[in-house]
Amino acid sequence: MPPSFPRTYRLPAMRRVVGYASSAVLTLAGVLVLVTLLGDGTLRAPTLYYVVAGTIVFGVLLTGFGVALAALIVKTSITLHAEAIEGQGLFSAQRLERAEIGGWYMVPSSRPPVIALVPFDRKKKSLKFPRVLLQDPDVREWMDTLPLGRNPEDAA
Repeated sequence: MPPSFPRTYRLPAMRRVVGYASSAVLTLAGVLVLVTLLGDGTLRAPTLYYVVAGTIVFGVLLTGFGVALAALIVKTSITLHAEAIEGQGLFSAQRLERAEIGGWYMVPSSRPPVIALVPFDRKKKSLKFPRVLLQDPDVREWMDTLPLGRNPEDAA
């Protein structure tokens, strides 16, 4: 049976749960730091102002990082079409048509391991996605039709 397209892939459920839990803990910690320091206003010594200012910045960063992590988990996806692939991130989206892909390779030093699809047009960025997607038979079948190699000119 041929695969039905489009197919969208997101983080596995357990990783999403861990990510959301981490996001909630970071956000809560940041809010607690801010509420604790800003709530009573009893600190008056000049040297403590620097400590308080630094802690406020730390609380804001924790809160912001927690919210950004949650947004990243929600927005990140790979969509496989019969003749294209799309990558969606928090701040960017990219689409490569099958005919535009000159090759692919596994990025050697990344954690988690990723695959990069290299377009013929060097002005376009490579589209990267987790190697774990190759376990899906439809993705594997789709990838088997692409040339293997880092240099798109080698595929021509």
